[in-house]
Amino acid sequence: MEYNDFEQIDPPNLTVTEPDPPARMDFRRFSSDQVAAFNKVQFDILKRARPDLPVAHNFMGRFTEFDHYDVARHLDIAAWDSYPLGHLDVSSEPDDVKAQYMRQGEPDAQGLQHDIYRAVGRGRWWIMEQQPGPVNWASFNPDPLPGMPRLWAWEAFAHGAEVVSYFRWRQAPFAQEQMHAGLLRPDSQPAPAYGEAKQVAEELRQTAIAGEATKARVGIVYDYQSEWAWQIQPQAKGFTHYAHIKAAYVGFRKRGVDVDILPPGTSSFEGYDIVVIPALFAWNDSLRTAIAEFEGRLLIGPRSGSKTENFEIPESLAPDLPQNLLDAKVARVDSTNPLREVSVRGGGTVRHWRERLETRAEVILADEEGFPVLVAQGKLSYLAASGDKALMQRIIDLMLEDAGVETLALPAGVRCRKRGGFRIYFNYADTPATLSRADDEAGYVLGTAAMPAAGVTIARLARAD
Repeated sequence: MEYNDFEQIDPPNLTVTEPDPPARMDFRRFSSDQVAAFNKVQFDILKRARPDLPVAHNFMGRFTEFDHYDVARHLDIAAWDSYPLGHLDVSSEPDDVKAQYMRQGEPDAQGLQHDIYRAVGRGRWWIMEQQPGPVNWASFNPDPLPGMPRLWAWEAFAHGAEVVSYFRWRQAPFAQEQMHAGLLRPDSQPAPAYGEAKQVAEELRQTAIAGEATKARVGIVYDYQSEWAWQIQPQAKGFTHYAHIKAAYVGFRKRGVDVDILPPGTSSFEGYDIVVIPALFAWNDSLRTAIAEFEGRLLIGPRSGSKTENFEIPESLAPDLPQNLLDAKVARVDSTNPLREVSVRGGGTVRHWRERLETRAEVILADEEGFPVLVAQGKLSYLAASGDKALMQRIIDLMLEDAGVETLALPAGVRCRKRGGFRIYFNYADTPATLSRADDEAGYVLGTAAMPAAGVTIARLARAD
């Protein structure tokens, strides 16, 4: 498919057979650029009228139709609409997770979106719409567990939010969204979340938490073009960039380790002990520089560098890295129905995506069929498969131990984040949990070690990071 003139180019649809992948990718890039250009038109109008006021826009959770980094170049504040229960209901999470967290939301879904939009907003971000009660648009719309609206607000502030705004103030008694709850009922009396929002406001004044979210020691590269690439050419049904991002993210969060999301244009990983790059479509010059100069530990995930920016298999094959960094080539790909699992020696399983490597790197983990699963060469490790939760946790734990990053023993369902000299804990479980005092904590300023279901506890840190 070669073109001699722009007039020969048609949209990548209504073709005789499957459209050419680079044509589809270019159309996605063009469409995204149009959104960014239109946003800049509006931004410029507003700034000319009121240069003293910040300009914000509310994005949505798990919406990837355009590159949010590009759009946010002409925004002062990135915001997103947080609906933990509605998003869980329409997600691809398995039924047992949906049942367990039906009234709370999945424990890492909100945190990951918070961290993505903190990166999109270059540190400045809001919640423009926070779910206060049952919504009206999911297949099922449960009432949140008492305490969850408070927890969701505190979690956002822990991740650096400047504002948590609710949708909505009062539940309308008419029209399409009349079943969508607000802080007030349709009769203008307080709904349950009204008291919880008021409580959070009082607790914010009491604790005086301020400043930006503490810079993490772990970074994960998240890329919108990689989302598009694996929609265009999945090769394995359901293979997504986001799934691999979240698998790594959850492994760190379960150990109480904060994570920063990094844009794909990042040119330096300075200040991080560990950087993870999973399922990345194609390298760029900035990332190549960052990788070559990084002194910490790198974990590169399956399918990364498997294409050029023009959607071709690179001449050197994936992962398309210099031999002095990683002497390995992906010689063949095995994508299988996720129902079939292959055990990994020592624990965990691989499924969905496996790569047969030709490598001189050290094989750290292999599966029972002899496929290398994790190989390492100096500071760089390469994961050549999609793994289950047990395998991912095992690999993340190896990275944390190797890098000397401190971890916490968190009860199941409990997560935490540091901000402004505090560590904020939130219990996503529907049962009580008991915290173990961390070595760097001076004491609790809100709540105690005994956390109720949907509880929040805040510890003051004894030392600044």
